[in-house]
Amino acid sequence: MAIPYPSFVNSYPFEFLIGPAKRSFYVHSGLIKQHSETLAALVEGGMAESRERCAHLEDMEEDTFIHFLEFAYTGDYSVSNIGVTFPSADTILYGPVCGSGQVAAGSGTADSAEEWGLLVKKTRKSWKSKSAKIKSGWYDENGIESPLPEDEDIPVKAEPDVDMSFEPLSRNPSRHTDLWRLFKSKARVSEMPPWEPRANMDHCEDYTTLFLCHAKLYVFSDRYIIKALQELVLQKLRLTLSRFTLFRERTGDIVKLLKYTYANTMDYDDGIDKLRSLVSDYVVCHVETIVKDEEFLNFLQEEGAMAKDLVLKLLQRLT
Repeated sequence: MAIPYPSFVNSYPFEFLIGPAKRSFYVHSGLIKQHSETLAALVEGGMAESRERCAHLEDMEEDTFIHFLEFAYTGDYSVSNIGVTFPSADTILYGPVCGSGQVAAGSGTADSAEEWGLLVKKTRKSWKSKSAKIKSGWYDENGIESPLPEDEDIPVKAEPDVDMSFEPLSRNPSRHTDLWRLFKSKARVSEMPPWEPRANMDHCEDYTTLFLCHAKLYVFSDRYIIKALQELVLQKLRLTLSRFTLFRERTGDIVKLLKYTYANTMDYDDGIDKLRSLVSDYVVCHVETIVKDEEFLNFLQEEGAMAKDLVLKLLQRLT
């Protein structure tokens, strides 16, 4: 849920410099303080950043910070098809579309562009010749051309008299009730449809960037302790994964998400990080397909924490 605007709109702007390029973003300081106590310390904690009203987040990606700002002001963030790689137009027009079928080059109607051009020219010429004939005279019902009449009075049909007086509105109570009922029936605010991620249709569609967009925003929210954003990211990523068809050629998208997750979240002696739990749950559900990925097998040998989590979840699946 978005934070009420009156609670922060009159606060002073705070500048964030993002990434090595130090791209500048200005945010209401009052809004930042309400979202994160950690960021609030930068804004008004008495450090150099609070005095200068500027903080540099060098290891932060611009896209991730922009998604955070969108959430901060609206209570939501959008990632519709961001980074999804689709088959190229050349592939669709002139060759097989990733094994899903072929479209023959040059297929379509038998008429070529030149033939269409000739038809257009002929049509225009024919129209011009007919226009000239129409201008030179008129045609009777038998199609015989005759010259236009000259200086002949053409009778004009008189317009009927129109009564311009107004009658008073009906005082019928039932009519008034019907009008009021109709007015009230239209008194509603249109609701936005619930967010729904796009489902992939072909194994050529690369979802790596889309998955990592969610994961990076989760890591940001975990670092700066923004619980509402953290939960929203988990919900959106789970829904996105539930709509994702795991083609054999797309296991690498999941492996990259898995590697990023374990490289950027913490190990816990008791329990498991929420993002790790979500991604490993997905892997366990599709382990028969993912286990054929060589990159996954290599990572399994390197990352002991992931191996432990997967074994525990696989045991739960078997029992």
